[in-house]
Amino acid sequence: MRTYRRLWLLLLALMFVVYGASAKLSRAAMITETQGAQNAGGQPLRTLQVLAEGVEANIPAGGKLRLVYLVSGQKESVSGPCRVRIGSAGSIRVSGTGQVVGEQSGGVKTKIQRSENIRRMGGALQATADIPAEGLLAMLADSAADSTAGARSTAFPDRLRLLNCPPVSASPSVYQSIHWASGAAPFRVTISSQGEELESVTVNERVLNLPERRFIPGKIYQIQIIGNAPGERLSQDFMVILPSERNAMESEIAHFSEALGAEPRDRFVAEISVQEEWGLLLDALNTCEQAVAEFPEDSGFQAALGRTFLNLGEYEKAREALSKAKTLDEVSE
Repeated sequence: MRTYRRLWLLLLALMFVVYGASAKLSRAAMITETQGAQNAGGQPLRTLQVLAEGVEANIPAGGKLRLVYLVSGQKESVSGPCRVRIGSAGSIRVSGTGQVVGEQSGGVKTKIQRSENIRRMGGALQATADIPAEGLLAMLADSAADSTAGARSTAFPDRLRLLNCPPVSASPSVYQSIHWASGAAPFRVTISSQGEELESVTVNERVLNLPERRFIPGKIYQIQIIGNAPGERLSQDFMVILPSERNAMESEIAHFSEALGAEPRDRFVAEISVQEEWGLLLDALNTCEQAVAEFPEDSGFQAALGRTFLNLGEYEKAREALSKAKTLDEVSE
């Protein structure tokens, strides 16, 4: 988990810079759709963004903001022109003549209790969810410049990293062929679990094929790769979820979807947010691609696609998607 832990710490630091004190407040509501809405600083709000209690939003005339509250499951539709403040269970109109229309969920839960392993494997990825596209792009741009200059990057360096290796998967086959980017050969690759070394080999290519290994669902494994140049080392945990956990995830998506509604957009919001929180990044990637295809003008879905690519080590694809999200945000201003 060390790779994601470092990422989590870096992103938390950026969140504080971008959002200031509001980042310390409790996460209250998730945006399911927005048209023209902005935060108090004038930045566009986007689908899948989670707003903290106390945050204020401006909705212009003709604009709208749809929300779902994460604890109660209450839905809201806010029409402009108005300014609202996010509460723990509902929005409060601060100014303007727009309307805030709430709808009770009937007690539908939006979140379900997860195992300790699932919380551990997927939780760190949430650090990327509340950072705007331009913030992630800036870090990627800095890392590209550092890489070109040969300096050590503190953001997303174009150095040794796993590719398309999610922290959690429903299929053991995902981990039968493990790829990585950058680094100088030869590579020493070790796979272990609970302190027991299961595999240790030296390879010259940036791939490790394990056709005979069967990873046990529910068990956490760790891959460590050491390159031939100084400082080239990475370590990441991964696991295959149990069938019961997969069923629990599907149940959480169903509950969240019921809380949101029957619209395709709402289903995408439920699936992406839950898959991302569980660490099932390949599932989230597939859903993001479907959402972008159906709603190409939604910057929130584009940003979700970009950060999923980012967390999977696909930096160029991440830059492309995040750049599109940033452009869409600028158009909506």
